[in-house]
Amino acid sequence: MTTRLLLRIDEHWPREPAADWVLLDASNRVLQQGCSGAAHWPAADSCEAILAGAQCLWLEVMLPPAPKRERARLLAYALEEHLVDDPDTQHLTVTHSALEDHSRRTGVIVVGRARMVQLVAQFDAIGRPLSHLRSLLETVPPAPPRWTLAIDAHMALLRPGSSPTVCLEASSAQALADALSLSLAQAARRAGAETPRAIELRIADDGALPPLPLAQDQTPAFEPGPPWQWWAYVDHCTELLHGEFAPRHMRSKRWHALRAPLLLMAATVLALITANLVQILDQRQSLADLDARSLRLFARALPGTPAVAPEAQLARALADERRRTGRLAEGDFIALLRAHLEAAGATPLDIDYEKGKLDIGLSPGTDIAALKTRLALQGIDVRGRDGGLVLSARPRP
Repeated sequence: MTTRLLLRIDEHWPREPAADWVLLDASNRVLQQGCSGAAHWPAADSCEAILAGAQCLWLEVMLPPAPKRERARLLAYALEEHLVDDPDTQHLTVTHSALEDHSRRTGVIVVGRARMVQLVAQFDAIGRPLSHLRSLLETVPPAPPRWTLAIDAHMALLRPGSSPTVCLEASSAQALADALSLSLAQAARRAGAETPRAIELRIADDGALPPLPLAQDQTPAFEPGPPWQWWAYVDHCTELLHGEFAPRHMRSKRWHALRAPLLLMAATVLALITANLVQILDQRQSLADLDARSLRLFARALPGTPAVAPEAQLARALADERRRTGRLAEGDFIALLRAHLEAAGATPLDIDYEKGKLDIGLSPGTDIAALKTRLALQGIDVRGRDGGLVLSARPRP
């Protein structure tokens, strides 16, 4: 059975080693839960942490349209006015992005880079490498247009509609009331509208709603909602382990998942290379056999003659033999003239023949380009001259 250990880590961990934990099965049913140090955490197949308290800040900024490669720089620039520290010292995780008035309303969770380094190293050191890291701020599901107030024995989280969640001071009823009043006033000023008509209360099993002395003009209706359990909504939260903090064991799992397809691809490529190599070797052998057969035929036709250019030598020998027996060779006068007559269909104006070249004069208006094409199809080499053509038998390669 696959089990998951979820840990709620506040800003004092690991200096104060006790942490709330819950052990879930594959169906997300609670098997065990408690609060203890790492030595007493139950064994599990994977370990996940949820950052609570002041470790995370969830903000929304407006970004202008820009290429993807520029978004990180623009995001850091937009966050400068919201952060005390330099954005370069922070680990930024985008949670959502939506087009609004030609800009993109972008949500981002900010965690100190040094804190991320400490957490990853600490969990590795105790033999519980993190498979996932998320923020508790995202565990309060939105319920627009109402606001949601989640309370447990440790803290209170306020989610204004679908806007990012803020952590409220909840050390006492008065502190919580003051923090809630301040949030209502800020929202009214920002939106230019009245405070929400209702706030949905989601109280944990170990929590209780203290009396909240809000101002008279800020008193919304409190409506009971389902109980809030910090682990129940965690699978809908954004993964914070990315970039330089992506867990190595998760990369190894991704490699194992890809290994079978990659091995199959490699085997296919190897098979194709082998088949091509076999085909090339077979073709080379066929060419060698043809060359050997050509040499045998050459030796039989021209015994005692060295084979320098066998095909041209055989062509010349064939032409000589044709002449000896009274037949036409390819470069003879009559052969070239017959080729011209068949291609042009007209008698040339003048004719001159010397050393295998037939110089013919053409009548005005002859389509020389078409005539050249027809002669080339008959194996005649054609060279143009002013007012005519020079024909010769195409030389053998």
